[in-house]
Amino acid sequence: MHDDIAWAAFPPSPATKADATPAALSETALDYARQALSPATLRAYGSHLRAWEAWCRAKGVVSAPAAPALVANHLAEQAGRRAYVTLTSRLSAIARAHAMLRLPFDARDPDLRKTLQGIARAHGIRPKRQATALLTADVLRLASICGGDLRGMRDRALILLGFAGAFRRSELIAIRVADLTFGAQGLTVFLPRSKTDQVGEGSLVAIAANPLAAHCPVAAVRSWLEVAGITQGCVFRRITRDDAVGRHGLAGESVRLILKERAWEAGYRGEELDRITPHSLRAGCITTLAQASVHERDIMAHSRHGSQTVMRGYIRAATGADAVTSCALWRGRE
Repeated sequence: MHDDIAWAAFPPSPATKADATPAALSETALDYARQALSPATLRAYGSHLRAWEAWCRAKGVVSAPAAPALVANHLAEQAGRRAYVTLTSRLSAIARAHAMLRLPFDARDPDLRKTLQGIARAHGIRPKRQATALLTADVLRLASICGGDLRGMRDRALILLGFAGAFRRSELIAIRVADLTFGAQGLTVFLPRSKTDQVGEGSLVAIAANPLAAHCPVAAVRSWLEVAGITQGCVFRRITRDDAVGRHGLAGESVRLILKERAWEAGYRGEELDRITPHSLRAGCITTLAQASVHERDIMAHSRHGSQTVMRGYIRAATGADAVTSCALWRGRE
């Protein structure tokens, strides 16, 4: 069993093996099929399916094909102990696994849907705690406490660029030197793919220079690359214990830890610190642009949002009207 492959979580029965398994696919086709879902989604599905299989083993029932009533019973037992969003994600994982195995399963079965509705009504749908939006002043505060050593220069570039480009952490750690184009007005970052561009059409993100060179994302990235001697490959990399620049790029979790460490050093404490995540840079950029009266159309283009509704969910008590690029991030900071 391969934990990272959703359809491998259910061992098919002999009666359905010929039709249900992906055995007819070549290894090359299988590799592409695995890439249809992001690594994060595969990990989440794997976790849900392992939990589902363990529950089925304990009950002495088969995990697939599963009757909707059996899944409803499982979700009902988890209600109150697991968040509603966790239960709906588990249902999605089970449904996707059945689809990949080509086994029958009706995720919209009336009794199953009513069970979910009852769980939501009885236990409520806990609102997701939003990450704090780090606005321009917050970002400059974090950047200012990053020292002049390798770690400080890397972290300053990471924080400033992450904010200026409204980058997701997955996008940040995937940026390579070849994706950067420095110009007179700033920096352009090419993203081969992102969360809303799974097919890889690619997009360009324009990063305006900050008149305050000490806190300019363009200058910070350029300085980091020069000092670290990075001419190709990943832009943001781990630094070893003996202060050497590693060959491999940062992991997503490393971005969170770096941001937490710098926020602590900058004086953030308690719930304020707890709510600072890599998402805070993205939310802060979008909120700042909205407060600067940048048109929603232009904010969506800059943040690579496919949905206006989703984009608005990032804005913390801000308004949007009319303007242009990320130059608005630095207005009034000269």
